[in-house]
This record gives sequence, structure tokens and C-alpha cells, in this order.
Amino acid sequence: MRKLAIAALVGLALPAQASFFLNPYYSGSDSNFKNGQDVKTTTYGLEGGNDTFTLGFSNRNYSFENSKNIDNLKSLYGNIHHGDALGDSGWSYFLYLGASFNWEDDFHPSENYNINPNVALTYHYDDELSLTLGVGGVINEYNSKAYPIVQINFSDPKAEGLSFVLGFPKNTATYRFNQYFALNGELALNGGPAYQLKDNSVYARKGYIEERSASAEGSLVVTPADQFSAKIGVGYTFDRDIRFYDHDGHKISKARLDNDWNFFVKGSLFF
Repeated sequence: MRKLAIAALVGLALPAQASFFLNPYYSGSDSNFKNGQDVKTTTYGLEGGNDTFTLGFSNRNYSFENSKNIDNLKSLYGNIHHGDALGDSGWSYFLYLGASFNWEDDFHPSENYNINPNVALTYHYDDELSLTLGVGGVINEYNSKAYPIVQINFSDPKAEGLSFVLGFPKNTATYRFNQYFALNGELALNGGPAYQLKDNSVYARKGYIEERSASAEGSLVVTPADQFSAKIGVGYTFDRDIRFYDHDGHKISKARLDNDWNFFVKGSLFF
């Protein structure tokens, strides 16, 4: 049973202080359902924005060995975000509002939307250590929910030595040797948007498809110049499944996939 996945991500991004960034990306994986059926997944997209907003578009495809493929799952998304210090109290705040439309062929905006609000407060103990507490949510037609934001932040990943973010929803650690080389590790829960299937889908007419997983990765970060950085590493995806829901949001089925390895390369240009 094949358990190998290969992924590539190519990015063109600008730092937060830049006026605009543009980020094209691509990823692909090849894994198996637990029953042995092969499934290939590809995703590509383009996003851009600045330190206040982001807009993007992506396309995802599922190719099943013994079942009908699901092609051209489209996502049109954007967000606005803002953060600032609360005077000299040691506190700062962050506000985020994201929205997306996710569909296969037939576009029903009142049924395929996702709204993602987040609000968080951060207390800065000193120049390196801080604690972030907040709440986020997902509002849609089939499975609205809320989740906590709890993170301990230590140091700046651009500074030499150890830095990390620990908590939920993401954990990451970086050890920077110098301005040119760093090691990075991440552990995350992944819950992408639910796409509404086409009106005559054989899986669920006007229903939804959603993928969930957890992932761990390690990488070498190379920064030969201020304008360029490359991230080369290996990742491991586990606890991955694909879920189908009917038009009313009731879960129809869940198919578990094998754990798999992936290799990735990401490049960033800064202007």
C-alpha cells in the first residue's frame, strides 16, 4: 500500500511592512484510503494583499482510483485584520475577519459561504515572552463552531537562538544559527473550508466535502539575502480523513486516509 506524498509550495511574498505581497502556491499529495484505493490531491492558488487585507483564489482536485473524481473545487477568500498596542499597559489586541465562498460547479453564495471572526488579546511580560488569549469561530450553513486561541510566544524567529509559539491552534519552534540559516519545526491541526458539491453530485447533491488532518514538519530555512528566503523540509500528515455532508449539514460518510510523508520547498522574495 503506497504511503508516499510529494508536495511543493512556491511562494512570492512581501514582508508586513511592504505595501503589497503576491503569493502563488501549489501542493500535491498521493495517498491511500484505508481500503487500499489510491487518492491524489492537488491544490493551487494565488493570493495577495498587505498588512491590512488579503484576497485570494484557489482550486482543489481529488482524483480517486475507483470512484468518480471531484474536480475544480474553487475557493474565493479574503480577510481584513488589525492589531495595535493598548497604551503602555503591556497589552495589545488583534482583530481578524475572514470570509470565503467554496464551491464545485454551481455557485450558491447563501449556502457555500464561510465566515471566520477572531479576536485576541496579548499580554507582553517583557520584550521576549508574551501570552495570547482569544476566541475564533467558523460560521457556515452546515457546521458552525467556536474555538479557543491560547498561545505562549517567545522571542522573534528572526533573532538568533530559540523562538517558539506553543498552544492552540498551532505550534512552531525555530532555532536560528545566524542571519543565513535556521531550523524550523511545526505541529498543526488542519481543517480547510468545506466545499459545496455540484447540484447533481453522485456523492451528495448540493452537499459538502471537507478534509481534516494533523501535520508535523521540520525544515531548514536558508536566507542568503534580505530579499530572498528558501524553506526546504519534510512533513508528516496523520489523522487525515475526508467527510461528506448532505445539503442539510448531516454527515453522510467519513473515509480515513493512510498517514503519509511529504517533501516541500518554499521560496519567498521580498521587495
